[in-house]
Amino acid sequence: MSDDFESSKDLEEKGFRHWERFELEEALQVFTEGVERFPADRKLRLGLAFTRLDLGDLPQARGLFEELLQLDPKDDESWWGIGRIHLLLSNYGEARYAF
Repeated sequence: MSDDFESSKDLEEKGFRHWERFELEEALQVFTEGVERFPADRKLRLGLAFTRLDLGDLPQARGLFEELLQLDPKDDESWWGIGRIHLLLSNYGEARYAF
């Protein structure tokens, strides 16, 4: 696990490095720990949502994106994630709306 003294920013950077390299299990571990330690951090929650999406855990990803949208209904990144989920499910009208 991570160092107890890592900031939310450190965890974000570490998690997104793993995600960008498609090291999804490692990214999942970092983002999960980050959200547990810093539950209000939007970027950590967003990273967790995108990692869940890329792992194919669509219900979990959708729930995370929807939580972020409740906090900020204009969150473009969360709408983009919702749109990707709808595309994967062949819900093209919903995807178009989300995008």
